Amino acid sequence: MTTDYLTLRENFRTGIGPIDDQHREMIEWYNDIERAIATDAPQRDRVTALQGMVDATRRHFRYEENLLEVNGYPDLDRHRGEHATLLKQIGDWNIRLAVGELNLTRDTMRLVREWLVDHMVGSDQQYVAHILDVD
Repeated sequence: MTTDYLTLRENFRTGIGPIDDQHREMIEWYNDIERAIATDAPQRDRVTALQGMVDATRRHFRYEENLLEVNGYPDLDRHRGEHATLLKQIGDWNIRLAVGELNLTRDTMRLVREWLVDHMVGSDQQYVAHILDVD
């Protein structure tokens, strides 16, 4: 049995199928990273898991920004800015981890968890009503 450190709780759901599926994938990668830390997995496993999360996050942000643009979301520029900031942060972490300048720890993962949860519960929930009203 594997431990899930984070699950897609009801308050994380948007009601938009592809978005919820993408959030679930990001959470799965997060859990993979946490498990790699908990089991003291080799550095390459941690790098692979973080890269998976970075890739999933990029795909999610691209999809989400396209959805918001197509539906005329009025706060799209701010939302894109949040995405850019988050991608830069986790991209930097991934590079630093790969070259041995960063070691993922519980403290680092607490920050990852905070931005992931803040994104799903805060930022994304702000556009849900707009998207569901348009469709």
